[in-house]
Amino acid sequence: MIKMDGTISKLVKELQAIVGEENATDDQAICTSYSRDQHWHFVPAKNPGCIVRPGDKEEVRAVLMLANTHKIPVIPYSTGINVRGLTIPVHDGSILLDLSRMNRILEINPEMKTATVEPGVTFGMLLEQTRKYKLRPAFPDAPLTVSVLVNYYLRGIYQTAAKDGHDHTLSYEMILPNGETLKTGSRALSKMPYFRYGVGPDFAGMFCAHPGTCGVVTELTAKLYRLFDHRKEYFIGFDDVNTPTRFIYNLMHDELAASIRLVDNQSWLKGIFGTFDYPYEELPKFVVCVLVEGVEGVFDAKDTLVRAYMKECGGEVLHTFYFRRGYI
Repeated sequence: MIKMDGTISKLVKELQAIVGEENATDDQAICTSYSRDQHWHFVPAKNPGCIVRPGDKEEVRAVLMLANTHKIPVIPYSTGINVRGLTIPVHDGSILLDLSRMNRILEINPEMKTATVEPGVTFGMLLEQTRKYKLRPAFPDAPLTVSVLVNYYLRGIYQTAAKDGHDHTLSYEMILPNGETLKTGSRALSKMPYFRYGVGPDFAGMFCAHPGTCGVVTELTAKLYRLFDHRKEYFIGFDDVNTPTRFIYNLMHDELAASIRLVDNQSWLKGIFGTFDYPYEELPKFVVCVLVEGVEGVFDAKDTLVRAYMKECGGEVLHTFYFRRGYI
């Protein structure tokens, strides 16, 4: 183990030989910027020993093999929208592996409804490209700056809509500490990584939700979903939490909504939009956010039923957004 007694500089030089002088450093000011995340007040801050920014999978492989030789912990990091202390090192002298330079969308396959991405690809980047094919990634309850690969590999650290489910991973490629490559699903059998279940165990499932503890995922193939021409979002207010439960049950039972969120005025609406000058105290205590979507005809039928259930439960429509064909 290389310790923080000055010998870390030797490590940085070895890392710079792999990724370039500008992409490896133990500068304390830079390391401090990686020492906490969005849950900084719950998880104590801690500096990594150094920061390494590989540009491709071969550089990742070389860094991991070097770290494995010296028995140095490695913490993968993608786009920097981190929560729950996942990228905060536990041990002194750890290597923070910043994968944000690896931000290519390697493939979008409209026929198979799949996308293959590197760790630095965000939901915003992927949506911009997939919407050209009237497709979309599963929308997480998270910023568009979140990594697609990491969110899916963790089975949705940010929640996704019930209709989409929570597991969107088909296959991935992981580099192990010894430099070997693990390929899951049909990716291990051919050049078509679109089917999750190949011969033998479901390795994709076995290694999912182990961020950085087994290896570093450098590519992931995920499901895409249809982006409908007709989409309508309702924001419906209620004065108590019990009234909207029947409304939500009806929507789910009849499979009418693509997404449903029940939020409260104070901690959600005011907490997020509180910087705007708005009389939040005049809003109902609870708000149900509902997304209805579909092709013409089917969408109209769904929307009619949603509005009927809405009227039945007495909810107050606060606002609606209606997206028609061509809105993108």
